[in-house]
Amino acid sequence: MGKSILKTMLTTMLLVQLVLGSSIQVDIAFSGSFEHNAAAASLRYKQLYMDAIDYSVKYCNDKLRKHGYKINPVIHSYDETDTMGLINDIKSFKKYNVWLIMGARRSKAILVATKIAPDIPILSSLANAPDIYDSKYFIFSAYPPAEQFAHAMYQEIKKQHIGNSYGIFVDIRCLSCKKFADTIVKLNNENKPKFYLNFAENTPDTDDLIHIIKKTPIDYLILPNYSHDSGIVISRLSKIFPSLYFIGNDSWGEINFSYLQGYDIHQNNVNAIAIRATFISDDLEKKPIVKNFIEYSKLTTQPPASIINMILMIDKISDDLIESKPQTRKAFINMLKQQAKTHFYTAQPYAIFHWTKGQLDFKNYVNK
Repeated sequence: MGKSILKTMLTTMLLVQLVLGSSIQVDIAFSGSFEHNAAAASLRYKQLYMDAIDYSVKYCNDKLRKHGYKINPVIHSYDETDTMGLINDIKSFKKYNVWLIMGARRSKAILVATKIAPDIPILSSLANAPDIYDSKYFIFSAYPPAEQFAHAMYQEIKKQHIGNSYGIFVDIRCLSCKKFADTIVKLNNENKPKFYLNFAENTPDTDDLIHIIKKTPIDYLILPNYSHDSGIVISRLSKIFPSLYFIGNDSWGEINFSYLQGYDIHQNNVNAIAIRATFISDDLEKKPIVKNFIEYSKLTTQPPASIINMILMIDKISDDLIESKPQTRKAFINMLKQQAKTHFYTAQPYAIFHWTKGQLDFKNYVNK
């Protein structure tokens, strides 16, 4: 059958659905992970996450209606430390026959999910461990690889003359955190770390770390961990080593969403910087769905990159539906299988944030 004939048939089927007033329901699963014992910033993030889903789905359904589609969000959430909660969510999504899963932010959770549901496309707004970009997995991420952040941070450390001697304290359960740390070591091939300590506890024990730094002083500590772990370490060590510089990756939070705010590190003399992808305000002005969401939510600052990425990914899904005109879940999934791993990638510059007045503030872009 010729492509033009097939296209005409699909268009005719959609017109019939429109005349009859019916739409093809596209079930999209949202699997959000949140901290139950959350700091105020985390609670604000959860509310913003739910608002973003609600607004984006309504926005996209307005333009999908005339094309015969309707997105139906299936929303579940679980505690970030509850792996069984994630597993149960994914199993539930499989039974529901969702078209795709808008997955968790953390790489390890995404990789667990894809092993349970390997035939369902899984999208993430933040996951950036090496395996996320492996072609054998049906995963799409909107976020840059952890290795790229490490390269940019390495250059920033040299540019700011932060020091020469350093150590590493990293959660080995966090795949992207470890990749960040290992890349820093690789780039520093002529200057090896004074120590490389791993931990795998929900609350890291800092006693050995403090003992080692007293014995082997360093200029800066590579601390590429999640906010809970980093907050504990910075809170304890900054009081003992006031001149020590703390270097983070992309897990510490952003302006007004700094998850370190729940810890006792509000003093201004804490030396700490982190790197993450962000968006330039002028660029967001050119993205109506994001611009309208910011106005709708009455936000005075830019939403976190993970929220913006999720909104843009939902918008991209609606564009894919309009362009490919799938009549079934299987047809939609087959279409996504043909796409490059960068299909949902959103171009984002990297920026340095520094700790000041009790939160992480934008300092400078390291690329645009």
